[in-house]
Amino acid sequence: MPRRPGVVRMGAPLDRVPWDLAQDEIGVQVTDLIGLVARVLLGAVQDEIRAQLAEGTGDRSRLSPAPHQDEIAAPAS
Repeated sequence: MPRRPGVVRMGAPLDRVPWDLAQDEIGVQVTDLIGLVARVLLGAVQDEIRAQLAEGTGDRSRLSPAPHQDEIAAPAS
């Protein structure tokens, strides 16, 4: 009987996927491919988020402060 390869090891949040069940349903090679693509996409998204956060903090110094809002006085009774 052929030996089944080990379950794909993934970091968070991909470690919550039941990879062993996926291997049973769609096969080891397909599961490995999906895991690889998911890792690459997750890395790209995380890089983009980091870049946007870095740009966002740099832009704050160039923005003018928000104007103060006048308080509305309550009507006299």
